Amino acid sequence: ISETLNIHVTLLQKVQTVSAAGVKLVASYPRLSGPANSKFEFRADISNDTSEERTINLLTKAPSGWNIVMKPAYESVQISSLRLKGKESKGIDIQVTPPFRATEGEYDFSVEARSDNLRDTMDLKAVVVGTYELLMKTPGDRLNSEAIIGQDSFQTIYLGNSGTAELRNINFTSTKPDGWLVTFEPDKVDTLPSSQIKEVNVKIRPAAKAIAGDYIITLRSNADQANASMDLRVT
Repeated sequence: ISETLNIHVTLLQKVQTVSAAGVKLVASYPRLSGPANSKFEFRADISNDTSEERTINLLTKAPSGWNIVMKPAYESVQISSLRLKGKESKGIDIQVTPPFRATEGEYDFSVEARSDNLRDTMDLKAVVVGTYELLMKTPGDRLNSEAIIGQDSFQTIYLGNSGTAELRNINFTSTKPDGWLVTFEPDKVDTLPSSQIKEVNVKIRPAAKAIAGDYIITLRSNADQANASMDLRVT
């Protein structure tokens, strides 16, 4: 005696349902400011909130020309991933370097921590502020000149903006012996963009009763953001 019973078995793939918060990234200070020639140092904590050990990969997104380096806190080795035990947290340092002479503005970055189907994204912002530096030079860096008593002589000077931000409202002053006349042409520069040079002519007229000899004249340029000066020996 026999009997048959058909049993249908359906196999389903096991899906592990986990919260997206199983991996966390938190920055201590997500917004930093600094000049274009500085590095932006972000500190963040990465956490594995699951109960199992995991390898967490770190991915970054940055504007063109910017460089991002990640290191474990207080270490010098560069990393792109790290392994965390269940419920473990570690600090990471994120060093962001701007390109040469980056312009003023706000730049956005993101760092993503990913482990299988777990992920978390952290947004960072670097605010580049301008640097201001005004230079004064003479052709050939000569700091001596000659003049004739009671007559005009001329000296060329160059103004240079070696900072990353525009300089505005540059005016000129001088310290000179009594009775001497020192004038600038032009007498004012409204704007001087970064990396630009402006030529200025200085007219020097010694006093009519000056005595032959060496005299020191101090030339100054004063912008809203920076200033420069130079001493010129006039014979």
